[in-house]
Amino acid sequence: MYNSQFESGKIDSEGFQKFFNNIVKAPCNNATKAIKFEPKHIRIRKKPGQSDRKVWLMNRDFQYWMKEQNFTDILYKLFSDLPKMGSAVLKIVGRKPYMVDLRNLVIEQSADTIRDAAYVIEQHYYTPSQLKKQGWEEKKIKEVLDHFRGTEDKYIRVLERYGEVEDEKGEWTYRRVIAYVPEGSFYNGKEPLDEAFTSISGIVLDDVEIDEDEFPYRDFHFEKIPGRWLGVSRIEILRDPQVRTNEITNLRVKSSYFATLNIFQTMDANFNKSLVHDVANGDVVKTMARIERVPTEERNLTAMSLEERGWLASRDEQTFTHDVVRGERPPAGTPLGSAQMALAMVQSYFEMIQKDVASQIKKFIVSDVI
Repeated sequence: MYNSQFESGKIDSEGFQKFFNNIVKAPCNNATKAIKFEPKHIRIRKKPGQSDRKVWLMNRDFQYWMKEQNFTDILYKLFSDLPKMGSAVLKIVGRKPYMVDLRNLVIEQSADTIRDAAYVIEQHYYTPSQLKKQGWEEKKIKEVLDHFRGTEDKYIRVLERYGEVEDEKGEWTYRRVIAYVPEGSFYNGKEPLDEAFTSISGIVLDDVEIDEDEFPYRDFHFEKIPGRWLGVSRIEILRDPQVRTNEITNLRVKSSYFATLNIFQTMDANFNKSLVHDVANGDVVKTMARIERVPTEERNLTAMSLEERGWLASRDEQTFTHDVVRGERPPAGTPLGSAQMALAMVQSYFEMIQKDVASQIKKFIVSDVI
């Protein structure tokens, strides 16, 4: 919905173009603006009794690390994705963080955090040249390429799974399994690897037992609800207002097509002319009955406008994006004190979320960087 795209396409069942009146992008952008902070404000502070020189050196090292790892870009991407998706995930590969595309991540949704999930599966798509650079066994890579070239797939689909796996001895261990799985195949992670994968269903490229401390994913959330891993996004909250606003917009557009038609009716069966093409300006038309225009104008525009205004007000209330937050002038007659009070309440709400996000980033920096 953020990109103003319909899942069923841009043409409806009647052949009309569908218009997307996006009302979710502004709340997402306002939330990003409200929760973000500059990376230069991240500082390492000393505890009582610690050396000022060591803390100064650590701050210099940390600033250098942020520059080398492009951590500033990662933070801005994090602030941008959290209101849209509700959650964001970083993956640490060789002590370097990367943003994970949530569209390619499968996780146990009942888990509280990504570390508590029974399984985490990340989906990768490689070209043959990219696959050869991954450093896996050449024999297996050749086997994958031979199988891939016999399919109609555009890319090589590789799944990276973290979780407990049963081996051939019946023992369960926490492992990282990387396997080539063609489109349409799926590995549930329960059967032993030698039984679950064949030359048709997939090829294991890497299988390593790891300690849970080596788990590479770190999750961040905008707002959380109990019993679900994925956070609550602005787009999820505004799903119903967005759907109904689109319906009203397209109904109004369709009615405008019919409102521009000039259709006439008469009881005279002998009159069979087009008043547009067959009658000139100033002609006298002789008929046995009156010629009347068929009413095609939309008579429900006021009700549609009122309903649309109600949905927009609901959007503002649910996402705290009132006119004063968007930088717009409040309605005429609004007392200055009321506007200031509303702005202060909205700011306190976003400050709470900003502190929560900052706490999650601090935890990541302390445990994985410092």
